[in-house]
Amino acid sequence: MTTKILNKLRKLGMCVVVGVAAGCVSTQTPDLTAAPVVGATDKTAICIGLTAVDPAANDGWDGDCPGADVDARGMYDMYVREGFTTYLLLNSSATWVAVRARIIEAAATLPTNGLLVITMSSHGGQLPDDNGDEADDLDEVLYLWDGPVRDDEVVLLLYDFPKPLWVQLINDQCHAEGNFRAAVRVVQRAASFGRYGKITARSIVDARDDFKSQVIQFAGCREESYSYGKLSGGTWSQSLLNQRSVSRTRSGWFSNAKGKMPANQVPVWVEFGPVTDEFRDGLLRE
Repeated sequence: MTTKILNKLRKLGMCVVVGVAAGCVSTQTPDLTAAPVVGATDKTAICIGLTAVDPAANDGWDGDCPGADVDARGMYDMYVREGFTTYLLLNSSATWVAVRARIIEAAATLPTNGLLVITMSSHGGQLPDDNGDEADDLDEVLYLWDGPVRDDEVVLLLYDFPKPLWVQLINDQCHAEGNFRAAVRVVQRAASFGRYGKITARSIVDARDDFKSQVIQFAGCREESYSYGKLSGGTWSQSLLNQRSVSRTRSGWFSNAKGKMPANQVPVWVEFGPVTDEFRDGLLRE
């Protein structure tokens, strides 16, 4: 079976699972990049939602994902109320180029140990590992408008932050657990290749010890499992939104929301980097 066919089957299989829960009913959400609502200079939220993806960039698959826009708008409104500098990226505005640029801009603007929140409601999936760094031979991927983004690409972006930040990821996708951290960093090295002389090559090395930011992920499900939702939003995102006002701390917010989830979807708390109790148990509202 070719990789292209395998990739299509993985996408179709994922859509069927989500479709059973959501009814696979398209929502006509306008494409939008909201102008930032400027709040505190030390906390930024980027809220992403895709009810569909570009078929031309996804082997003809349209990525129908009802309710993802409801989640993104809900998160956006919540963080606006709490005084964050806040962005909203929906559908065709949520390309990897646009999302990456927003994250890079935020990382450059925030102070050391500033808070960067990235929420995303969309399809997630798995593709065959392409560089040998996954124990299960599968990369987790996020489906953005212009195609799948592997976990390797996301973690490299986090490594490139110019200063340590507190990063809060909220992922409402299938296979969400750890879908930002395939784990090892790609670094540049000089290598000799015979008559071609020395060229720059890329080498995968375990460089987690030099990762300075603190990352906490609220993953909507286990790595091998699925996230569910309907037109009114994803089950995990809506549980988090409903429990925000009754939660004082970050750890309490996760626990309260997880306690309201159905048995068929188990959210996971994931950490990456030198995470401290100050970040884990920090107050949601000062």
